[in-house]
Amino acid sequence: MAVKAEDTDISTKILNCKLTDEEKATLAERGYKMQTVMNEGSCSLVYLANYEGTMTDENAVQKNVSLKLACKVMETEQAPKDFVQKFLLRELDIIAQISHPHIIHTHSILHLNTKILVFMRNAEYGNLCDYITNYGGLREKQARLWFRQLAVGVDYLHSINIAHRDIKCENILITSSLNVKICDFGFARFCADSKGKAVFSTTFCGSVAYAAPELIKGTPYVPTYSDVWSLGVVLYIMLNGIMPFRTDNIGNLWNSQMNKEYRFRTSVIPRTSKEVIDLVSTMLEPNWFERTTLSEVLHSEWFALEPSLLEFTATEQLAMERAKQFHAENREKIIKKIMRTNRAKKIIEVISKETDEQRSDDIDDVMLKQNFVKGVTKVVNPSASNHVALKVTGERRASQEGRRSSLEGRRPSIEGRRASIDASIDTNIVERLETKDTSTTEKLDLSKETGKQ
Repeated sequence: MAVKAEDTDISTKILNCKLTDEEKATLAERGYKMQTVMNEGSCSLVYLANYEGTMTDENAVQKNVSLKLACKVMETEQAPKDFVQKFLLRELDIIAQISHPHIIHTHSILHLNTKILVFMRNAEYGNLCDYITNYGGLREKQARLWFRQLAVGVDYLHSINIAHRDIKCENILITSSLNVKICDFGFARFCADSKGKAVFSTTFCGSVAYAAPELIKGTPYVPTYSDVWSLGVVLYIMLNGIMPFRTDNIGNLWNSQMNKEYRFRTSVIPRTSKEVIDLVSTMLEPNWFERTTLSEVLHSEWFALEPSLLEFTATEQLAMERAKQFHAENREKIIKKIMRTNRAKKIIEVISKETDEQRSDDIDDVMLKQNFVKGVTKVVNPSASNHVALKVTGERRASQEGRRSSLEGRRPSIEGRRASIDASIDTNIVERLETKDTSTTEKLDLSKETGKQ
C-alpha cells in the first residue's frame, strides 16, 4: 500500500484558511494581532501573530505580556468530515494536555466561525529541514544534544500513551535559544486502550520518507515503534544531510528498508563515532519487534559518551511526573463519563473482545466529541496554569480549572529550559543563523539525494 502523506483524503487541502478582515479585527480586540502568512501546509495556513495581554504565572499572579506567536489556521467547513471528527479533534485534545520543554508550547486554541486557530510559540530559526538543506549535516556533538531533546520529548509522549506518527525534520523547530522542539500533532493519537494495553494502528499516515516498513507494507502497526523508526531517519539526516532511502518507488523503498540499504556518507564516516552508527542501525531495524526502544536509545552508549545526557534535567523530570499524574486522573474521569452512554459501553465491550490487530480508535473519538466546543473559545491547557478560558461567541464551554500540582520544584517556563546548551553548542550554528551565510556549505536537496549505494 502506498503511503502518501500529503495526497490522502485526510490531508486534502483545506480551502479558505485565510482570515478575513473582520476576523482579524475580532482577534485584535482580544489581543491577537495577525501579521503575515509564514507557511502553508496541506491543511492549514500559518500566520505570524503578536499577542498583547495578560497571563497567569506559576504563583497565580497575573502579568502583562507581549508575545510573538505562530498561529495555525484550519478551515473546518470544507474539510472532510473524517478529518474534522477524528484527526482534528484528536489533535486539539492532545495539544491541550501536553506540556514539555522539548515540545512546542501551545499558548491557546480558538474556534472562530468555521476556523480553528492554534496559537503556539514562534520558533525563530525555522525547522530542522530548512536548516540542514541550507547548511548541511550537523557535527556529532550538536546532533547528540539536539537528538537527545527529541528523544526525551517523544519518550514523554509515549509515557502518557501518545504516539506522534509524523516525526520528520519539518516538524522539528529551532528556537532562538538553539533548542529543538517537536510540533504538529495532526496525526498523533492515543496508543493504548482504557486498560493500558497497546493499540495497533491501521491509519497509514505521515511522510513516506520517514515511514517504517510496516506502514509501507500496509499492515497494522504499533505506533510507538514506528515513531522510533522515524527518529532513526531524523538522526541519520542530522549526521549525513541526506535521506537514507529513495522514495520515488514504494516497492523499491520497502525492499531497501528491509535490506538496510543505506550508507553513511564517506565524508562523514571519519568524524562519526561507532556508537552513533550502531544506534542508527538499531533504530532502522526493519522488523519492528526487534527494533530498539526509546528507553534503550536514551541509555545508549552514544549518549554515555556525554554522561550528563543520561539523566533527566529538573524540568524534564517534573514534566514527566506531572503528565503521568494528570493523564491517569483525567483518562479515568473521561472513561467513566462516556461509559454512561450506550454507545460508549458498546465500544468498550467491543474493544475488550477484539484482537490486537483489530483494536479501534473509536473510544478516542467519543471522548473528543463530548469535549468539542462550538463558537470561539480559548481552550484551557490543564498542564499549564497560565491559560485562561475566554468565551467570545457560541455556546459557553464549561470552565476547566487546571489542577495545581503538589509536586515540588519550579514550573517549566514558556520558553523551556536551555539544558546546558552553552557547553555543547556548535558555535558555527549561531554564526550561520545570525549572518544567514550559506557560502561555506553545500546546499542539499533532501528530496533527491540519499544514502543508498
